[in-house]
Amino acid sequence: MTIERSTFTFGLIIDPVDPDAEVSEADFRNTLTDLRDFLANIETEIAGGTPQLHWAWDADPAIRLRAEVNGVSAATIDAIVSTGRSGFAAVREPDGRVGTILPDSARRKLVTLVNRLTRFASITITADDQPPVVIEAEQQAPAAVGARVLAEYSEIDGTLDVINVHGSPHFVIFEQLTGRRVRCALPDSLLVQVKDALKTRVLVEGLVRYRADGTPVSIREITNFRILPEPESNILDFEGRLPGLTGDLPSGEFIRQQREENG
Repeated sequence: MTIERSTFTFGLIIDPVDPDAEVSEADFRNTLTDLRDFLANIETEIAGGTPQLHWAWDADPAIRLRAEVNGVSAATIDAIVSTGRSGFAAVREPDGRVGTILPDSARRKLVTLVNRLTRFASITITADDQPPVVIEAEQQAPAAVGARVLAEYSEIDGTLDVINVHGSPHFVIFEQLTGRRVRCALPDSLLVQVKDALKTRVLVEGLVRYRADGTPVSIREITNFRILPEPESNILDFEGRLPGLTGDLPSGEFIRQQREENG
């Protein structure tokens, strides 16, 4: 196989699920090191011997590594990039598939990378002209040991206040009752509707991810989006109408238990 390209890139975009979350310098630095090691592990498997490629960081907000054809053939580098992308894509598949794509050393590094980042972020893998691979925070790596993920199809009612079309496009709504921020994936098909709904009250239905206390964090796979009319009555007008409804439980835990019992 003849490859005309002389420069190859492999990128990872970190996209926090919680809009208030920040990636620490240590996490960023460790991820950059692990990503280089991951590609070196694959190079050893494909080309044999000690890794020769130098992957330079392009120093943009994403982690994008760049390698030049110099001592290693273009076909070999193309195979490394493609294998790395396939390994990340296999994270979304049933357990065991990653092991058929990657050498053990690269598989272990992949698990470390994905487990570190998907605690609080979705990640997007880019590789030259190939379609990007998006791994949502809910999609854990094989052999990962993590906290229980609470996700179900539901709806959130809130005010739409932030739209971001860079990286993984998303918008943010502030939940009507609590004021908490909920991040919503933004498909191309909804872009116009969402822009028209800025600063208004909306209802978003889709796969909602919840914290352990029952409060929503994010929504993806949106099935319905619509603008809601402003309520005629204030919620405070109903204060005290159902005293003791939640018993001794915090409201978030009460709601979570109700969802599980009625699921």
